[in-house]
Amino acid sequence: NCCVMDTAALHEIILQFTRIMNKFNELEKEPVDFGTGEKLYPSEIHTLQVIGDKPGITTTEISGIFGITRGAVSQVTGKLHRRGYLRKVRNIAYGKEILLTLTGKGEVVYRSHELFHRDMNEEISKFAESFSDRDIRKFRDMLAQVEVQSEKMLGKVKK
Repeated sequence: NCCVMDTAALHEIILQFTRIMNKFNELEKEPVDFGTGEKLYPSEIHTLQVIGDKPGITTTEISGIFGITRGAVSQVTGKLHRRGYLRKVRNIAYGKEILLTLTGKGEVVYRSHELFHRDMNEEISKFAESFSDRDIRKFRDMLAQVEVQSEKMLGKVKK
């Protein structure tokens, strides 16, 4: 059948994806200096990235982007605030809401991280040049399904 995937091939894809996730989990544990002389964990760097991309963002919005709790975001942003990487400003229009922006120190990390990703994305883009739009859509659909299955598994694990 043209449209049924070989079970062995699917198993190998799942194993490869698991290896990639394990490598990313290891990377998440390694702090990196992005130009300030201080090492930051990837979760901190990515938080600064989102704030740099969307100045005035809230912890609720960040939690939605990353798919983690507001409490987890509050812990990271609190630490970054104490270390001088971001500002917390109360929203005048809605007093309960805290808006997050980068300080000069946060901007240094943001710009350095942008360059890092630009270089990395160039390598991936060169590889993906041969992919059709259909190939890209199929890959995105597969990743979306992996995310759905991950959420289902998390639901089973948390119970």
